[in-house]
Amino acid sequence: MRVLQTFLLILHLLLDSTDGQANAEGTIVFNDVDQASACVYLDDSTMSRFVGNQVVAIDYYIISKLSISSLTVWVRATPDGENLVEKTLAKSDLAKGWNKTTLDTPFAIDGKGCYVGYTFTQSRSAYVVATAEGSRAQGLLLQEGDGEWSETTGSGVLALECEVMGSNLTQFDGRIDDMSVMSTSIKLGQPLAVNGVVTNVACQPFSSLNVTCVSAGMAPMTFNVPLDQTVSYRESCNFGFSFTPDYDVAAEDIALTVTINTEDGNEDQYKANSTCDLIYSTYEHDFTKRMVIEEFTSEKCVYCPNAAGRLSQALQERDDRAVAICHHSGFSSDDFTVDGIDWTIASMFGLDGNPQFLYDRMSFDGTYLFNPSDYQEIVDAIDYVTATDADIEVNVFASVDKAAHTITAMVKGDVGENFAASNPYITVYLLENEVPAVSQKNQYGDIIDGYLHEHIIRAYNNDAWGEALDISNGSYSYTYTFTYDADNWDYNNLYVAAFVSQNGGNRADMQVYNANKVEMKYIGTYYDGSDYLLGDVNGDGTVDISDVTALIDMILSDSASVDDCPAADVNGDKTIDISDVTALIDMILSK
Repeated sequence: MRVLQTFLLILHLLLDSTDGQANAEGTIVFNDVDQASACVYLDDSTMSRFVGNQVVAIDYYIISKLSISSLTVWVRATPDGENLVEKTLAKSDLAKGWNKTTLDTPFAIDGKGCYVGYTFTQSRSAYVVATAEGSRAQGLLLQEGDGEWSETTGSGVLALECEVMGSNLTQFDGRIDDMSVMSTSIKLGQPLAVNGVVTNVACQPFSSLNVTCVSAGMAPMTFNVPLDQTVSYRESCNFGFSFTPDYDVAAEDIALTVTINTEDGNEDQYKANSTCDLIYSTYEHDFTKRMVIEEFTSEKCVYCPNAAGRLSQALQERDDRAVAICHHSGFSSDDFTVDGIDWTIASMFGLDGNPQFLYDRMSFDGTYLFNPSDYQEIVDAIDYVTATDADIEVNVFASVDKAAHTITAMVKGDVGENFAASNPYITVYLLENEVPAVSQKNQYGDIIDGYLHEHIIRAYNNDAWGEALDISNGSYSYTYTFTYDADNWDYNNLYVAAFVSQNGGNRADMQVYNANKVEMKYIGTYYDGSDYLLGDVNGDGTVDISDVTALIDMILSDSASVDDCPAADVNGDKTIDISDVTALIDMILSK
C-alpha cells in the first residue's frame, strides 16, 4: 500500500519550517538578466529520514508571474550539476502564490543530500522569489544568469517544499517547535512548569504524548500528557507538565532536557526533532519586585488602541517585571466591563476618562493616573518601581480540571521582616489575552476589524479589593478556584495574576506591594505533573465531599503522609493536617 504525504524539507527539522507559509512581499529581484535561479540544500540528515521513498512533486511560492516566460523546477546533486529530475512550465501554467508541480519522473531518495530549486526566464525585472521565516545553512541560494551561486542570509529560507510518496514514510513524529519554562528561576520546593508546542510531521494523528524530563542531578521523570485535540499532519498543539525539582540548596543554570518518547503509545521515530534543552535556576527566597499596571480603557475610546499598543511594546521588554490588568471603565462601559470591579476601582482613583494607567495604585509626585505618550515612559516607570526588592514574596501556581472547567490558583510566599502593611489583602484575577473586540473604534471613529484586547478580566476572588491575608506566621498560602468558560475563552490565552496590597479604604492607602502571574498554557492537568489530581484523596478521579471524609479519616488514624498521598497536601505546605481539610472544603465550595 502506498501512502502520500507532504513533508516539509526546506529546513532542518530541529529548527522550524514554513508549514505552508511564505512572505507575500518580495525583497529579492534580479536586474538586467534574462534568467535567474533559486534553490535550497537538503542535507544528508534530512534526506536519510526518507530513504526508500520518492519526491513526486515540488511545491513553491512565487510572488508574481507577470515577468516570467517559463520556469523549470529541478533536483541536483550540486548547484551547478545536471538536473537529476526536472519539469518546465510555461507562464500560463503558473499562478501567483503556491504552485504544485508534479514530476514526470519521481526522484528516488537514497539518503544523500541534494539541491532542490527552480530556474526562471524573465522579460523584465520583478519580484518572483519568495521566502519564509527561519534560517539554516544554504537555506537560500541565488544565481543570476550563469554566474556564481551566492548564499543569502538574513532574508529567510526559500519557500519551497517537497511532496514525498512511498511505503517507508515516518508514521509517528512529534516535532518540538517551542519549549520554555514558566520562569527561569524558581523557589526551592516549588513546582517548575514546562510548556511546549508540538507539531505533527508524520503520517498518523495523535492526541497524547509520553515525555521524559531530565533535570541535572535528578532521576529521569516521565509524564503522560493528554492533548486538547487530535493533532493531524502539520497541525500544532500546546502541551505542558510540571514537576518539583528535588534540590536542597539553590543552584544556577540547571540543565533540563525534554524528550518526546511516544505519541499515543507509539514510538517517536525521529528523536532529533523531538528533544529540547532548557536552563533554569533555583533560589531560597524571591522578593523580586513586580509592578501591577492597571489599564483603563473602553471600546468607545478612540485613543485607547494606541495606548494599548504602547503597553504591549513595553511588556515585550519588561514582561518579567510587570503584571498587566485591563479595566473597561472610566469613559464608558462595554462588553468587557466586569461588574463589581472595574467601576469600583475607577471611582476610587477618580478616573473620568480613557486611556489611563495606574502603577501599583500609588501616587507619583501627587499623580495616580498616567497617559504615557510612548512606550518608553512605561518601561521607565517599571524600572523605577522595581529597582528595589519587595518585602513580601508572591509565587503563583495553578492546576486545572479540564473536565470540570475549573482552575485552582495557589498563591504562596514568605514575608520579610520589614513588611509593614497594617491590613494586607490578596487579589487574584483570571485574565485572558488576544480576545476579539466587539466594536473597538480607532481615532477616526471607525470599527477596527480584527482588533484583539489584552489582559481582559474573566473572573476574580471575592470583590474588587480581594480578601484579607493572614501573614502572622511569617509566610502565607492562599487558594482560590475559578470556573472558566471553555466554549468562549481560549484556555491557552488565560493567565492567573495575583498581588498583595494594602486595603486602607482610601486611594492614598491602597498600595500594591508585590505581584506575580502564571500562564495557563504552562499548566498540565495536574498540579505538579504527577499522576494524581490535587484533592482527590480517595483516588476516584473526582474531588468532592467524599474526599473530605477520607482526608479526616487519614488524619485521625495518624496515617497522613505526603509521600503516600500527595493529593492530600491540598495547601502545598508539605504536611497533611487540619489546614488541608479547610483548603479542600474551600476548593469544593468554590467550584
